[in-house]
Amino acid sequence: MKLGRFPAAYWWVWAGSLVNHAGSFVIPFFAYYLTSKQGFTPLQVGLVATLYGAGGVLSTVVAGVAADRIGRRPTLLVSQAGAAGAMLALGFAHHVALIDVLAFVLGFTSYAAGPVFSAMIADVVPEEDRKTAYAVHYWAVNLGFAAAPVLAGLMAGSGYVWLFVGDAATTAACAVLIAWRVPEHRPGQDGADADGEQAQGGLGSVLKDHVFTALLLITLGVVVIYTQYQVTQPIAMQEAGLSPRMYGLVSAVNGALVVVIQLPVTRLVDRYHDDLLLAGGALLLGAGMALTAFAHGPAMFAASIAVWTLGEAVVMPTSAAVVSKLAPAHLQGRYQGLYGMAYALAAVIGPLTGGWAFGHLGGGAVWTGCLVLGVASAAGALLVGRGVRARTAPATGEPAVPVG
Repeated sequence: MKLGRFPAAYWWVWAGSLVNHAGSFVIPFFAYYLTSKQGFTPLQVGLVATLYGAGGVLSTVVAGVAADRIGRRPTLLVSQAGAAGAMLALGFAHHVALIDVLAFVLGFTSYAAGPVFSAMIADVVPEEDRKTAYAVHYWAVNLGFAAAPVLAGLMAGSGYVWLFVGDAATTAACAVLIAWRVPEHRPGQDGADADGEQAQGGLGSVLKDHVFTALLLITLGVVVIYTQYQVTQPIAMQEAGLSPRMYGLVSAVNGALVVVIQLPVTRLVDRYHDDLLLAGGALLLGAGMALTAFAHGPAMFAASIAVWTLGEAVVMPTSAAVVSKLAPAHLQGRYQGLYGMAYALAAVIGPLTGGWAFGHLGGGAVWTGCLVLGVASAAGALLVGRGVRARTAPATGEPAVPVG
């Protein structure tokens, strides 16, 4: 795996993501903050997280269209500036209704960055290298996340407001870095589509891509499982008596483990078909989250996180790479926007249903549901595998069977 083959623009995008996520102090601690400092119930926490995701549902599609029409950089800069402002305001909000509104605004502005970053990577990295490129980018995201919960746990001792201030500052810094170093590139207007296809197509044509829409449903199921780390798993840790500092340390297992395993996993997954990787990752996510049912102390919570983190390291970069390969260049932003919408929808469905189930049915129902959804998502990945292979194998040269 030769990382030096990636262009300079890719590495500036990588650096921007690192800066942004190294300052992601609030989201990993948000459920803990709302319950311990604002007195929210599990259902209220679920509603806040749902509104955050609802903002993302709208913004990802808008950002995808804007990235294709007006450019990657303008879309990213506007969204990052808005996210920094919303984050700062949220740190000083205390009224329930105001927190709800700001959570929606934060979701709308912060979720927009994902599709734009993904489109930027697809713009500058050749198709055959994208699985590695998205994996290394995902490594940067988690390199930041590895430090963020530990730093947040320490900062929370001086006051939770500093989490919001620091998060806003790093979001703004990411915007400045991208504006300074990453050039604009829009394939639909720079001749990348020599056959003139850039004038054709829109969201309607994207939704007619049945392989892609099937992938969206699988992604939705996988990310519903993943989002339980934001709401129900933190509540379970709090009920088990973990202190804020211990919660931060246990949560850091996720980012730290991805930092350690992402590159070795990338070398391994290059040898297998995308559908097998998606299925295996979904199973690990479901099983890992289900292990929370047996966790009563830091060690078992850490073990649960370790298992679903392995699934995350496999499935997240693989699905992003598949989307970029399915998308025509002139529709890359729209494909990435709808893919981001699946994440945002999961951020609505996952916390709302998880918070409700945890409060009314107990944690056992949540963890069993995660396991069932993981198995169903894995089965779906295998069913759509033939279509994915037919669309991607000619360009990538993937083997007909896994190489032992």
